[in-house]
Amino acid sequence: MMRLRLVVSEALRSLGSNLSTTVAATMTVLIGMFVLGLFVLLGTWVLSWSDHIKRQLEVKADFCIGPPFDGCARAATPRQINAVRIYLANQQLNGTVKDYRFISRAEALKGMRRTNPDLVAGVSANPLPPSYEITPAHAEQVKQIAADLRARHFKGIEGVRDGKQTTKRILTVARWISRVFLVAVIILLVTSTLLIG
Repeated sequence: MMRLRLVVSEALRSLGSNLSTTVAATMTVLIGMFVLGLFVLLGTWVLSWSDHIKRQLEVKADFCIGPPFDGCARAATPRQINAVRIYLANQQLNGTVKDYRFISRAEALKGMRRTNPDLVAGVSANPLPPSYEITPAHAEQVKQIAADLRARHFKGIEGVRDGKQTTKRILTVARWISRVFLVAVIILLVTSTLLIG
């Protein structure tokens, strides 16, 4: 019992004489852990946001509707549209395409009226083509899917849009964000470990 009292009294006396050093070390560790936690929180949020943005990337295959709306001689036939559907179904089985959805001309116009009513306010005839909205299994496959559709030269397809610039920018930013936060977290982990040790 005497020994325990001696140890406790020595510890308290040592703490009292080195109070400023103890407080400074404790505050340094607390600040380091706070900054580390903040970076982990922000890094997780930014990675989640970039994944959310990546999931919104898609390819659009627009079909011909004929003169005067596009450069095609005539509108795409149901058979031509079905050929693209079969191709997309096979791509879905292969794991390249996550999902695809056919958008009729009427649905496209309805969507445009909902999102951009000013653009279609004075339109008498529907200028929007039927299309497939294709969601890739992985955002990095957007270019590949668009290139495959273009290379196959499907009859009835007027054009394939993949938002090339937007896609490239989003994927580049997402990659850099991941790298920056990974490096920052590693540096903060090492720093916190050195401060504690």
